[in-house]
Amino acid sequence: MKHFIILIAALLISLPAWAEGETTDTTKTSAESTQSSTDIPTDITPELTKAYYDSCMGARDQRMSRASQDFLCSCTAEKMMETMSVEDIRSMGQENQEGRNMLNRVLLDVYAPCMSAPLAEMVSNECMLEGEMNAKGMHKIDLCHCIGEKTGAWFSGSGRDLMADVLKKNPNITDPVGPIMNSTQFKKESFANMQACLSTRGKK
Repeated sequence: MKHFIILIAALLISLPAWAEGETTDTTKTSAESTQSSTDIPTDITPELTKAYYDSCMGARDQRMSRASQDFLCSCTAEKMMETMSVEDIRSMGQENQEGRNMLNRVLLDVYAPCMSAPLAEMVSNECMLEGEMNAKGMHKIDLCHCIGEKTGAWFSGSGRDLMADVLKKNPNITDPVGPIMNSTQFKKESFANMQACLSTRGKK
């Protein structure tokens, strides 16, 4: 899944669109403006957050439901406002180590906390494609939903640490979802969740 790249693009696209509509206080002196721009981080406003959300939702990702995409865009918009400044977003657009470091910070503090619902859906969808489940005669839809739900709930608490481990192994990664879902820890947890769901769902 490359929705992370779409989110970053939405952030960078939203910034100039928001800046164009921002009013300027002409009563500020040059010294005050310089101090404001260099010493005090500029808060991300609700207007910029909304511009980001609209851009994020406009970049439709067919690999997740609209509800999951809404969760991801809403959650990342909220986390962005909580943890970042306008200067951080500008820094993220730089094609240098500073920009890369900021991207990784976004992965950890903005993206990872918001991946639970999309990951739950992807795990459930992968489960539905597994022919082996049919052979067991299980309630497949309920079973797959259970596995996805449990894995998403686990990721809500452990996702940041897992993302940090992925970034430690590959600090220049562009698509974190594949390495996360293919990691030993994620597979182990998904398998444990499958066993837990199987033990409670039973057969028809």
